[in-house]
Amino acid sequence: MIDLVSTSTADAQTARCARLLAAVISNAIMDAGQSFTHHERKQRRMQTTARHAIQWIFTPGTAFEAYANLIGLNPSHIREALLGNAPLKPGDKALWSEQSRRNLQIRYRLFLAGDKNEEAN
Repeated sequence: MIDLVSTSTADAQTARCARLLAAVISNAIMDAGQSFTHHERKQRRMQTTARHAIQWIFTPGTAFEAYANLIGLNPSHIREALLGNAPLKPGDKALWSEQSRRNLQIRYRLFLAGDKNEEAN
């Protein structure tokens, strides 16, 4: 798992801010990898929360890049890790499953293809 924030040498306020930014990034990753709804499968269209998360993570120039940089991570490396096929370590599986990664990868491909009916939302 990516260590989203190492705060051992930071002052208390900096550590709290870093944990908040890491939580925002983690939440977006979880939203992007959540299980597909019946509507998504039937309509082949991403639900709004997942689409926004994918857009936020993978569109250059979003706050995602700034947040990652502020906590000392390279946003490109996070993106590569999410889209990669490297096996998850045992500790990672408690928070992030192979199925979650596959869901994110499928949504990313839909995002690149222009998510059917995207303008409807």
